[in-house]
Amino acid sequence: MKKHRQTTFWCAGVLAWSLCACQPSDPGEAGFQALQAQQYEKAAQHLATAMEAAQPGSEEHREFAVGRFQALAHTSPQECREGFLALIDSKAIQPSERDIETVASELMQVKAFSEAAYVIDVGLRTFPENPRLPQFMDKLITMSKQGDQTDLASTLKGIGYGGGD
Repeated sequence: MKKHRQTTFWCAGVLAWSLCACQPSDPGEAGFQALQAQQYEKAAQHLATAMEAAQPGSEEHREFAVGRFQALAHTSPQECREGFLALIDSKAIQPSERDIETVASELMQVKAFSEAAYVIDVGLRTFPENPRLPQFMDKLITMSKQGDQTDLASTLKGIGYGGGD
């Protein structure tokens, strides 16, 4: 009986150690792993921590921010849009065209079309030569004209794209 108990405790200890060893200690790495595993709340939390630790304006800070907003698109689309655009406005990050596309497409994937329209609008003004962003906006305009996205039509009108006319 005593030997069985020792073996059980030893196995439990090895299992606990191996589980801890598999968890990344770096919040950025943990965040991106959670994002890949579609654990969006966990990803947003880890990536927010990683953002705070990163040098503002650095490439690492920008990557953590974009990852965080990808996760927030799934848990809180409005917070995603507001936070992403506020970060851009504050000049805390210099988003690339790809960053804008990534966040907008993540919002569109979760059917947060109005939120995506705001992000795409900023992208169009920031990167007027980007060939893909007008395609994103055209898709939203077409959807709004079909009549089943009344909030989207209102958003598009509010930011100057007509929508629904």
